[in-house]
Amino acid sequence: MMIHTKGHFDSAHYLNNYNGKCNQLHGHRWEVEVWAEGRKLDKTGILLDFSVIKRILNKLDHTCLNYVFRFNPTAENLAIWIRNEIKKDFNGKVRVRLYESPDSWAEVK
Repeated sequence: MMIHTKGHFDSAHYLNNYNGKCNQLHGHRWEVEVWAEGRKLDKTGILLDFSVIKRILNKLDHTCLNYVFRFNPTAENLAIWIRNEIKKDFNGKVRVRLYESPDSWAEVK
């Protein structure tokens, strides 16, 4: 069984140790896609409650990500963090694709 959902959050960040414009504070509307795969549904018939993903994304919405995390908030690091947060509530396979812009994304499985 597999589920897929999309979500988004708006936040600001800057990249430490980066030589370019992104070392300055700027914002994104981050688009997120999540795939979750597993064998077992809960007693309600749900594989992974979509509200779990919404709760995780709400933690990031309208924040400066550099103030939230100790790591450099690159698209890659954020995708890993989102996947790891989902895995706290889900025992199956999780894939996260995080779009920093319509043409640029990071994906982690």
